Amino acid sequence: MKIFLLALFFVGAALPAYAYDEDQGNKDFVQSLIQSKGYTCNEIESMVVSSYSGEISVLCVGQGESHSESPSESYTYTVTKPSGRWQVESN
Repeated sequence: MKIFLLALFFVGAALPAYAYDEDQGNKDFVQSLIQSKGYTCNEIESMVVSSYSGEISVLCVGQGESHSESPSESYTYTVTKPSGRWQVESN
């Protein structure tokens, strides 16, 4: 039994781990939605979903600047779905 568990451990350790970050998936969707509407969004710094209205407030920054203290470019957007269609508004 110990040999079986030891073998299972080594086989499991050799397999790559695939993790899906739900927040990252949501950010990717919103980023591509913003970009598909013709706006600039290289990287999402923050995203806040209003539980009351369903409105999504997004702050986008330049590529690679998400943890910078003073990003060189930043954009804010509001994403809504009022009548079943996604709408993006630049703030």
